[in-house]
Amino acid sequence: MEHRLSERRPSDLELILKRSGKSDLTAQAHDIAQDGMFICVAGGCLRQGEMFDVEFALEKPSGAKRYSQKAWVVHCSDEGVGVMFIAPPALCDKEK
Repeated sequence: MEHRLSERRPSDLELILKRSGKSDLTAQAHDIAQDGMFICVAGGCLRQGEMFDVEFALEKPSGAKRYSQKAWVVHCSDEGVGVMFIAPPALCDKEK
């Protein structure tokens, strides 16, 4: 069962989804949080329980920072999939 640890915020991040043994997919985030995101992707591309790497960049005061995170599909709909990050990134790190 999905348990959100942080608030999701609207997003239009461009994503690359890297799946083992399959072609990469490009997608767009609908919302994002410290512990997961909702990804707008064609129905049937990803299945509940599937794990993959999601790559994206976030703008920081010091410039864009790239992330590559392991993600797990927790639910699917016609609009896309909800994923939780495995070992969530520190998206809100303070810049030095």
